[in-house]
Amino acid sequence: MENQPPFITAFWVCAGLIGLGLLPMPYGYYMLLRLALFGVCAWGVVLLYRRHAGLAAGLGIGVLLYNPVFPIHLGAKAPWVVLNLVTLALLFVASKQLAPPVRPQATEKSDEE
Repeated sequence: MENQPPFITAFWVCAGLIGLGLLPMPYGYYMLLRLALFGVCAWGVVLLYRRHAGLAAGLGIGVLLYNPVFPIHLGAKAPWVVLNLVTLALLFVASKQLAPPVRPQATEKSDEE
């Protein structure tokens, strides 16, 4: 995991935050989660809008859903759990799109004579 792009690190941080959010947490935690997901979704839109428009649009919906200025209230926790998991899946796909290609490492040849 050396030299991974910052977006991929942000994805893993959000994955951990979503995982913690599945547990009963105080309201302030969910506001932090909303802010983190808003920021990472917006960042993903900026990075992907030319390369993968469909994925950028999905993350754009996440930006609207998690925006801190005009919050959307769904009432119960269950719809948010589903939306958080869908967002996590979108961020996972985005991180795969943004990951640098894996190059095979050269192996040393042994000189058997």
